[in-house]
Amino acid sequence: MSVGRGKSLLLGPALQPDGSRTMAYRALKALVCGQCGAEIAVGCIFARHSRHLRAATGYLSSAPVCAICRPLRVESATEAAARAPTNEERHEG
Repeated sequence: MSVGRGKSLLLGPALQPDGSRTMAYRALKALVCGQCGAEIAVGCIFARHSRHLRAATGYLSSAPVCAICRPLRVESATEAAARAPTNEERHEG
């Protein structure tokens, strides 16, 4: 039995130009951007965008979005740890 490779590899946290955070992926196969239709080449970094396919059922689909439509800056482990809330911040509210 042959085991196939997935379509992408999770890289970790990334920042978008507006300062919001998302997860970054690396394409293991050529993909199509769900926003503009451009090809996301093997090895390129991209984000995913969730969208409702059926409003009545609440079903969500995750589509790849290219770096042109959603520019990303992948965070290092140190940057991600520095942005993580402390225990005190988690319990405030």
